[in-house]
Amino acid sequence: MRIIAVRIGKLVTGPGYNNTRAEVEVSVDEGENPDAAADLARITVDREIRQTKEIDKLYTTLNGLREDVADAERELERLTRKIDLSRQIIRSNDRIQALAAAAGIPWTDAGPLLPLMEPAPAVEPQRSPARSPRECSPDEDDGVPF
Repeated sequence: MRIIAVRIGKLVTGPGYNNTRAEVEVSVDEGENPDAAADLARITVDREIRQTKEIDKLYTTLNGLREDVADAERELERLTRKIDLSRQIIRSNDRIQALAAAAGIPWTDAGPLLPLMEPAPAVEPQRSPARSPRECSPDEDDGVPF
């Protein structure tokens, strides 16, 4: 029997049950080794499948980034509406404007120009004074749940 061609194919299920098929047919000339032709076909098919998987992964990443951008745009729109509404409320309230003026906060038609706020100074946590075991009785409720 003389082998004149070798056909190798592979079917791979991708994301969302999308199937990818890669197939290659290699002709075998007289005197060539059919096993070598089959190895070449297998290598070619495997490379095609790897590239297809990589492309699928890139599309998945791209779609995720598109969703992130859309989420960020929606959040930006929501915050912009919130800021605009806050400005309308502030502009319509003369008392707020008077308080801002008294506090020295510059005011424009768009509302107050707030300086960048300094971070609050660090405050050491307050600890209750240590008590000796003799000062504590088991019946005494010191507010500690255990």
